[in-house]
Amino acid sequence: MVELRREVTRLREEMNESQRALNQMARNFEHLADREKLEREKLVLQLENAILRFERRLPPGKSSKE
Repeated sequence: MVELRREVTRLREEMNESQRALNQMARNFEHLADREKLEREKLVLQLENAILRFERRLPPGKSSKE
């Protein structure tokens, strides 16, 4: 009976350790997802800025009345 209790205690400790590791992995995953989202947003803004800078360099379009 004592051996069974020790085994149950050991298994609970292992389960708690596994749960902590899983929680840490989940936090890491969320952090990475947030960073990836911010990186995509940054790239979109860089692209928009490049397009705006390019458009400013173009000569004015011809009027359709001409």
